[in-house]
Amino acid sequence: ANLFEQLCKFVISNRFVINDNDFLRKHGMPYDFILRLDESGLLNSSGTISFHKEISKEPELILDFGDYILMAISEENRKFTLQEFPLTAAGRELSMIVGSKMDLDLIKEICQVAVKNNSKINLSLHKVNYREEDSINYDNNPIVFMNTPDTETTV
Repeated sequence: ANLFEQLCKFVISNRFVINDNDFLRKHGMPYDFILRLDESGLLNSSGTISFHKEISKEPELILDFGDYILMAISEENRKFTLQEFPLTAAGRELSMIVGSKMDLDLIKEICQVAVKNNSKINLSLHKVNYREEDSINYDNNPIVFMNTPDTETTV
């Protein structure tokens, strides 16, 4: 129970935890803890599961942290990818009960993980002003704007 409560600090959109061993280890959640939670039926520790989203010139919502959202835009069509450990149905239900809220510094660290894995995609973190049904009103001035490294070379 304590292990899952600790994990809930990193749950995004009540759906998943990022699959980045350096990030998780830094925050006291080594892979063997992930395996124990998998054995308990609360998450899937398969390392091959990814979140994908097509990115273009129009701003696209990538991650929803509740009070903050991560947006992406690209000059060319690109695919945003983030490795994840998805919660199971039981894990999602328990996560809602635990109800842990991420602080801004932790959100910024998760955004840095997203940046290092996606070339030529610009990411910006915004404060949510309010939500109305399916729409989100957010501050147009980003808290953080991140350019992903251009790791592609043209010959």
